[in-house]
Amino acid sequence: MAIPISYNIRNLKLRKGLTIMTALGIALTVTTAVFLMALLAGLKKAFMSSGDPVREPWAVEKLVAELEVRARTQLEPEVAQAVIRLLRQDGLVLGAPAT
Repeated sequence: MAIPISYNIRNLKLRKGLTIMTALGIALTVTTAVFLMALLAGLKKAFMSSGDPVREPWAVEKLVAELEVRARTQLEPEVAQAVIRLLRQDGLVLGAPAT
């Protein structure tokens, strides 16, 4: 035997506070889930479109060229030259003489 709909409506009227709290709880949960999904999608899009050097490997020649440029302004010149020398000694830089 099914419960009549009038019983359900009367129950909602008698328990207004509980009904409102339940509806607000469900709405808050759904809203939080939607905001988190939007945040994650935005972060993923931002990281994929950025020039993040971790995202794709650099060719060794490009790395050496970047080290040579940055050695004058952002890096310690001795350290950059030591790394470049090691790369050349290992034969990783094509066409470059080992020093």
